[in-house]
Amino acid sequence: GAIKASGLLFYSSLIVGTFVASLCSWERLSEAYHLSSGY
Repeated sequence: GAIKASGLLFYSSLIVGTFVASLCSWERLSEAYHLSSGY
């Protein structure tokens, strides 16, 4: 019970963290791309 719940919590936070990090890096990448391409 408790171990399973904490495992689920850990994995869900890991997934959310990865998703947020990829969103942030994607915004930075597109920003750098726009700056370098002149848009």
